[in-house]
Amino acid sequence: MNANFNDRITIKKKCVDSTCNFEGIDFADPDLQSLRKCPQCSAPLKSTKELIFPKHYYQDLSPMAFMHPLDKSAIDSLRSMPMVNTLIKKMNEYGYEKAIRLLSLADDVLVTSKSCSYIYNMVNAGCKTLDIQEQPDTFINQDPVANAYARGVVKPMITITSGLIDLMTEDELYAVIAHELGHIKCEHVLYSMLLVFMIEFANQLGPAGFIVDALDLPLLAWFRKSELSADRAALIVTNNSDVCTKTLMKLAGGSTSIAKHIHFNDFLEQADKFEKITSGINIDRLMKIIFTMRQTHPFPVLRASEINKWKDSLEFKKIKKGLYEKIELVRGLEMIIKPCPHCGEDISKDAEWCINCFELIEKENGNIRKDINRDKCAKCGSSISKDLEWCPNCFNEID
Repeated sequence: MNANFNDRITIKKKCVDSTCNFEGIDFADPDLQSLRKCPQCSAPLKSTKELIFPKHYYQDLSPMAFMHPLDKSAIDSLRSMPMVNTLIKKMNEYGYEKAIRLLSLADDVLVTSKSCSYIYNMVNAGCKTLDIQEQPDTFINQDPVANAYARGVVKPMITITSGLIDLMTEDELYAVIAHELGHIKCEHVLYSMLLVFMIEFANQLGPAGFIVDALDLPLLAWFRKSELSADRAALIVTNNSDVCTKTLMKLAGGSTSIAKHIHFNDFLEQADKFEKITSGINIDRLMKIIFTMRQTHPFPVLRASEINKWKDSLEFKKIKKGLYEKIELVRGLEMIIKPCPHCGEDISKDAEWCINCFELIEKENGNIRKDINRDKCAKCGSSISKDLEWCPNCFNEID
């Protein structure tokens, strides 16, 4: 562990049996220090170090409370584009999400409460802060390039490269994980998966790949702006703008050997210079001018400038005081739910497609039209389209 986390380390006694779900006991409790066996399975207990995270939970936090205005605008435009929902459905019919998960299970290390537990605890703490109900699976991928990304709609997951873990301190790694959780909270993963799918499809087409640019480029433009919302989520979770800025500083340098020679205050001054030069310029216009069309992320200095402006905003201060938009209040009771007419699962009243069965929700004369071309998954019983080759609920192959 790095020194900056030493004051947040506690000792816990945990069960040695990997199949036991006993979460452990605090070693500091004098009444339990003499306990030698697991109270659930009677297996021996061992002492382990765990990180303690600051507890600031934002119950019912809506993503609308912190999403960047450019992100909100861009994603609304994206949703209104013809063929987007059709392409999303086709992407999932081809089993793209299942393929990503299977590849991670085959090639990466799955983080658990016992394997790389300090990372597992970071994800758990970030989920509690942002009020993400189901903790996503986290994988570690062997790659010297520092990177992390969130994927998956039915079962979201986070992938972190070994290069990023080597580059960051635990504080900074926590900020990166919070950033990826921000993408999940804001429901970015659906469109980011579509972006990757379209890029891979374009690469397979070779020189003819330009034909997908009509959708590919708007997706890239949105994705750059979505990073600004995820950076805000990282600040909400860590409550430390210096850590968020140092994370971006290291990503800008991109090397462990270089990072230790970059002066943090000089990087802050660089961000200040950027802000002064661009003062009065519409940030959306600026992004269009200085970014190459194929770039996926905004420049780290721009992101550092944006996050340091937001930390002093009234919006962020109100969130810290618990005065924020809540899920049930957004857009006039946005989260009122109705059953999907195809599979019966609960969906948002205004949903254009079902997250469970990936069917489009079509309306005729104001009434939801029910598609009769349905079947049931033999394994889990979910109602699914007869055209699907696998069940999006349990990933079972459809014969």
